[in-house]
Amino acid sequence: MKRPQLTQTAPCRIDPDVYAALISDLAYSAVPTAIMGITLVGIASLAWLRIGNPVFALAALTGAAGTGGKLFLMSYQREALRNETHCASTARFYQQRHLVVTLATATSIAAMVSLLFFHIDAEWHVLGTALLFAYCAGVVARLAVCPALAVAALIVAAVPVIVACCFWSDVPHRVTAAMFAVFLAGSFETVRHVYRNAVRHIATELDMATLARNDPLTGLLNRLGFREAFRVTSGTPGGLAIHCFDLDGFKPINDCHGHAAGDQVLVDVARRIRASAPGAAAARLGGDEFAILQGGVACTEDAISLADQLLATLRKPYDIGDTSVYVGASLGFAVAYDDGMDFDALVRAADLASYQVKRAGGGVSQGHVDHMDRLAGGDLRIVT
Repeated sequence: MKRPQLTQTAPCRIDPDVYAALISDLAYSAVPTAIMGITLVGIASLAWLRIGNPVFALAALTGAAGTGGKLFLMSYQREALRNETHCASTARFYQQRHLVVTLATATSIAAMVSLLFFHIDAEWHVLGTALLFAYCAGVVARLAVCPALAVAALIVAAVPVIVACCFWSDVPHRVTAAMFAVFLAGSFETVRHVYRNAVRHIATELDMATLARNDPLTGLLNRLGFREAFRVTSGTPGGLAIHCFDLDGFKPINDCHGHAAGDQVLVDVARRIRASAPGAAAARLGGDEFAILQGGVACTEDAISLADQLLATLRKPYDIGDTSVYVGASLGFAVAYDDGMDFDALVRAADLASYQVKRAGGGVSQGHVDHMDRLAGGDLRIVT
């Protein structure tokens, strides 16, 4: 099954679902963010008290604001993820805000460490080096899932420090500046490597989740996915109808035209189901057996209307190369209005209706059951 195509909503050139999953991961780094923020504010406050430059106080305030803003954003994002997964446009919204608070912290780091390197005492240089490396390591480890964010933070934090080192004319500082530059370039490669691995890992997880719930040939739900769709839809207002049918005359297509032609017909059937019931969950239960879950059913006539529409669409010719073939359908449905809807009972009733229709010759008959207590009693009525 193919993954969804790229859209303009995802700034990274990857599948939108993968992009959204990567940005969702930014919500789960509260502990390292808090540790880095406390360290930054602590060192900036110490430097302000010892050296007296008010820029250190400003760096402490900026770092505290950036850290606090990032922690609040992550908390808000986690709460949103509890209700629903991010789509690509929502992920882009959060990425832009992560960029703002991250650059605030990176700017604070750059200003403070640069000032430390301008101080004449070498012990402040050591402290600045440790802080810069700790921050950059954290960026690579936690933000590489979004390279644009990670690279921006690395550049903003490290480049001013490299420039500050170059103001010293002695060899150790020039070597230090060169080391910073080489490590900065190396961090870009590490970000790229971590990002590509994360993309492959998440794409594989999403593909496996899709395959676990979808039919690989038609893209419709399988039994597991259909059951989950029922669980979600049963919580919405109105009754539910399940339509079950298999194709009449499908086996001769496989026998005369080959299994590839049969697969083509199944794919076309799935396409017609989606077109006829765009708001319904559809499943291929196996072979040429299909099922549709219709929600918001106010009365039995709603289910009959959809069943008639499905049958009319399925009866149209299917093109196989230069040949047109026809299939029919034996369709039965079951309707439930009670709160205690039972998936297995409803499917059994719809399947039984379909079977009785097939025994009667297939075609346009539908069966329905009005209530779940009647389902349990087996009271099934065929409507012709």
